[in-house]
Amino acid sequence: MQPGTSLPQLKPRHWASNHYRRERMEWIKCSDQMPEVGRSVIGWNGFAIVQVKYCSNTYAKTAKGRLPRFESSRGIWDGCTYWMPLPEPPGE
Repeated sequence: MQPGTSLPQLKPRHWASNHYRRERMEWIKCSDQMPEVGRSVIGWNGFAIVQVKYCSNTYAKTAKGRLPRFESSRGIWDGCTYWMPLPEPPGE
């Protein structure tokens, strides 16, 4: 590949059944729809794609702390703008 040439844009080829959108997996804008509380999803915050869980902390001291939020294995994950369901695990 020549320097300065870009890689071709690849389209996702993951297919899974879900009740959020059509059969093909697509990014869902957080302002349009949020996942169910307690559901693990793939999130995008403009910088990284991370597996996160949309959860709420019912034991928080403040109302803001009890609001649902995205959390990763490293803690609270701020700035998520898009998400999509996890793909189905591979079949046998």
